[in-house]
Amino acid sequence: MKRCLQCGETKPKEAFYKRARSWDGLQVWCKACKRAYQREYCQSEAGVTAIWRANHSEAAKTAHARYNRSPLGRAAQKRCRQSEAGKAAQRRYDTSRKGRALRKRFDASAKGRAGQRRAQAIRRAVLESDESTLTAIEWQDHCTEHTHCPYCGVLFIDAPTMDHVIPLSRGGVHTKDNVLPVCETCNKSKGNKPLEEWLSEQTP
Repeated sequence: MKRCLQCGETKPKEAFYKRARSWDGLQVWCKACKRAYQREYCQSEAGVTAIWRANHSEAAKTAHARYNRSPLGRAAQKRCRQSEAGKAAQRRYDTSRKGRALRKRFDASAKGRAGQRRAQAIRRAVLESDESTLTAIEWQDHCTEHTHCPYCGVLFIDAPTMDHVIPLSRGGVHTKDNVLPVCETCNKSKGNKPLEEWLSEQTP
């Protein structure tokens, strides 16, 4: 048994953290008092400043980079990206000014242009495959049947644009059942996202 110098209670040795330099190998505060002090300190101005300095030091940056490259770090990042909170955070960033600027710079880079060429090649291959059965007459019938955008309900003034409900880059096919005439705004906003994911982003 050991007496905590903070709360004055006598507790089992398991209730204290270890400390090699102490005469009994234990800290003088119990775990509960230590955690309470740490929570209070982290919320104080001095604690916030110390944490910021520690996280932004060169040693911390090197450690973070090393962890992110490790299998454990990559697995943690993948779990975060696939979680609902991670997806929501990514959507907020993508629609922010900083996210749009980053996307614009990437599209203008050599890597971005190469990706666009690959996507265009995949699109051409799908359109030219035997599964692509959509004809011009079927598309014209589609446009005649829809006088309003099925996504936002706006009346078509100009010619509607063609949207693949299941994007071609995600395994969709160029058939009558997989295309819809939509307004240009919705088509650009949806991009190559699955319909359910894009619609969930439009819900306030």
